[in-house]
Amino acid sequence: MSALQARAPAPGFQAPVADSQIAFRALLGALSSPGRMEAISASHEAPAPIGPALGAACLTLLDYDTPVWLDPVLGPEVIAWIAFHTGAPVAFAPERSAFAVILSPGSMPPIDSFALGTDEAPETGTTLLVQVPDLREGRGLHWSGPGIAGRRAVGIEGMTPGFWARRHGMGDLAPRGIDVFFFAGNRVVGLPRTTRVEV
Repeated sequence: MSALQARAPAPGFQAPVADSQIAFRALLGALSSPGRMEAISASHEAPAPIGPALGAACLTLLDYDTPVWLDPVLGPEVIAWIAFHTGAPVAFAPERSAFAVILSPGSMPPIDSFALGTDEAPETGTTLLVQVPDLREGRGLHWSGPGIAGRRAVGIEGMTPGFWARRHGMGDLAPRGIDVFFFAGNRVVGLPRTTRVEV
């Protein structure tokens, strides 16, 4: 094996069109039904510590037009993989990012330091892609709002009380705000800006 081959990034989707469609449907389902777990079965070979669901989301959502803030804990192999397969430019300031890839949620920047969008273009707020140790349905904080019948109990392991408190304080910003996807293994849970979380 040549040195060039040894340094080549790990492969992306095995079937780019079909796998990206599978991942997109799962992500859309997670965001339209907040707190409900979706499995992403798309096949790829993201380098550790990127898990299969987060890796699929990166391959599906990131592109040349989406500046991405990258968690400082990401190693050069992961950064090279994201750059090679998506072409997304790196945003060195959270408030300049369209997406943020976060693997250390306990030390991530405050949620309100990311782009919040504007009243005229709320879609320009940052979408957070957060990998956590575990996701649980039926236990945890209570979520309510559009897409949820009544309330839904959701457990997101690894998020600090400060995260939930700051997000709660952003409740009067609508339509501005930040959407969040949480990933664990091959599962994803969506938390849109319109969902209320009891703190």
